[in-house]
Amino acid sequence: MFEFGAAIDCLWFKQLLRCT
Repeated sequence: MFEFGAAIDCLWFKQLLRCT
């Protein structure tokens, strides 16, 4: 569930830097 949350955070905040 950690990976899913990370993907949402990246799309929600639109921060690819964190979703790299």
